[in-house]
Amino acid sequence: MTNTEICEYVNSKDIRQHLMEIGYEFSSIEAAWLVYQCESKTLEGKWEVWEDIIRSMYVGLIND
Repeated sequence: MTNTEICEYVNSKDIRQHLMEIGYEFSSIEAAWLVYQCESKTLEGKWEVWEDIIRSMYVGLIND
């Protein structure tokens, strides 16, 4: 999951735009929290994203 995709879960349009402009890179914890607090996504959609975040964390551990 890319940072641009994670930005879709930021509730504020202005903050979302700022984060994309500065190229902010989310940690896994930040990404999971943003998905959790997002008001516009369904719970089922959130579960899919959380699973992607977990898989990416696992891959990062294997590659290190």
